[in-house]
Amino acid sequence: MDNKRRKLPSLGKVCAVAVAAAALHQMALWVLGVSMQVWLWSLGFTLLAAGGVGYGYGRVFAAFSRAEAQLDKMVESWRELEQSEKLTMAGTLAAGIAHEIRNPLTSLRGFLQLMRQREPQYTEIMLSEVDRINEIVSELLELAHPKETLFELHGLQPILQNAITLLDAQSNLHNVQLTGRYAKGTERLVVLGKESKLKQVFINLIKNAIEAMPDGGRIRISLAASDAWACIEIVDSGLGIPPELLERIGQPFVTTKERGNGLGLVICKRIIEDHQGTIEFASPPEGGTVVTVKLPIQRT
Repeated sequence: MDNKRRKLPSLGKVCAVAVAAAALHQMALWVLGVSMQVWLWSLGFTLLAAGGVGYGYGRVFAAFSRAEAQLDKMVESWRELEQSEKLTMAGTLAAGIAHEIRNPLTSLRGFLQLMRQREPQYTEIMLSEVDRINEIVSELLELAHPKETLFELHGLQPILQNAITLLDAQSNLHNVQLTGRYAKGTERLVVLGKESKLKQVFINLIKNAIEAMPDGGRIRISLAASDAWACIEIVDSGLGIPPELLERIGQPFVTTKERGNGLGLVICKRIIEDHQGTIEFASPPEGGTVVTVKLPIQRT
């Protein structure tokens, strides 16, 4: 699209060329010594023609710009539709396989618990893997069949602080310094939503940040208000997100984790969108990851 813009000269350039051509034409007539009447008539005709060129080109330029803007909108709409279809497809797939997987998992777990006393070293690993599969199945089921929830008014700061407190012990174990910063007045911020769902989002995002720094680091969680929005930022000092993955983060099965599946972030994104909010991911040049969640503030 940008290449097409560059190939089309500006209206000012076209008018300048037209006026220059008119001037050269009139100079030639003057040198040839045509009569004053003919020269004046020719001058008027040439200026009229130049104006017509400028006007006609302006109309073409405006029409091209409108068509280009409409094409940009169509491309954006197509991308949104494509993303929606991906989520729908992932949900349909989840509904088809989740129940089939869960039944044998229950049996496997039961037999492994019976074997635990004889082979504790291996059975503990196997139980851990079964639990991990079960967790993936639970995420698939939630993606396939989201439950309708009743939204209520809640203070946002206590929900965020609760999530930080719950993960404080885990952050200490991983040598990660976890700090919360609340701007003045945010203790009065109220949002319309489901408390448990919002807490689920914050816990998931903070856990991801902790796991992104196996050698320790820092996580800063901040809450501020801007106009009609509450803004939550989760900033870590990890390695960041590779550029080739950054635009796809939040899609099914896109993750930076070696053993991850990306479904947790898909669920987080949908929960925030259900709350009429937005979630964005960024990776600054100096490193680390910045997750920004925005939720509409309710005036009480």
